[in-house]
Amino acid sequence: LSYNDKSGKINIKSQKVTNVTKSGTSGRIYGTASFNGKGTYNFVLEAKDVAAKGKPGDSFILTLSDGSSYGGAVKSGDISVK
Repeated sequence: LSYNDKSGKINIKSQKVTNVTKSGTSGRIYGTASFNGKGTYNFVLEAKDVAAKGKPGDSFILTLSDGSSYGGAVKSGDISVK
């Protein structure tokens, strides 16, 4: 897992994935990650695949153990939960 927000100078990179779950069109990935190359944080990534491929509506939220969260509606591309 890698999340880069160039405008906010944020780089979150997973160190280890510990669990993956799926329920309907939503999925969650659990693990540990570094923030801007430092520290170890637990994370949960929740992804929602609610729109047809290429249509707006899919979203994700990446939450770190320090309480910070990143994400929102996907502006381009597609989330696919299988």
